[in-house]
Amino acid sequence: MMGPPPPFLMEAFSATGTAHIIAISGFNMSIIAGVFSGLSIRLFGKRRAMPVALAGIILYTILVGASAAVVRAAIMGCLYVIATHYGRQTEALNGQIAAAMLMTLLNPQTLWDLGFQYGTQINTEKHRFLFYFFICANLCASVSYFLGPDPLYPCCAKPG
Repeated sequence: MMGPPPPFLMEAFSATGTAHIIAISGFNMSIIAGVFSGLSIRLFGKRRAMPVALAGIILYTILVGASAAVVRAAIMGCLYVIATHYGRQTEALNGQIAAAMLMTLLNPQTLWDLGFQYGTQINTEKHRFLFYFFICANLCASVSYFLGPDPLYPCCAKPG
C-alpha cells in the first residue's frame, strides 16, 4: 500500500488504540535492520552480509516515503549494522547525534521539520548541551558552505 492509509482504516486503528503499529519509527527500523542482517548473514555469509543489509534498509526507507523521522531511524539502523559487522559496540546516543549531524549537513532545512525535532529531542533530553552543540556546529558549517568565502572577502582582503 503506497501513500497514506484510507480514512476508514485509520479510524479503525484509532478506535482500537493500535494506530502506533502502522507508524514507521525507530522500533520498526530496528526490526527491519535485524531481519535484513539475519537473513543476509544466513543467505550470503557474514563477509557479504553488511552491504546486503544496508541495501535492504535503504530500500525500505525509500519505499515508506523517507520522511525525516524515517531517514533518522534508517541512518541509525545502518550505523548499527556497520558497527556490529566490524565487532564494535553501539551506543544509541552516538548514532542519534551522527544521524542528526548527517541530516542537517545534507539539508539544513531538516532542523525545522517537526518529526526531526521530536525524534531527536526525546532521545537526547539528558544530553541537551551536547546535542545542541553538534547541531549548532553543523548548522554553522552548512551556512558557511552555502555562503562561501565571498561575504568575508572584503573584510579579509589585503589592500593593494
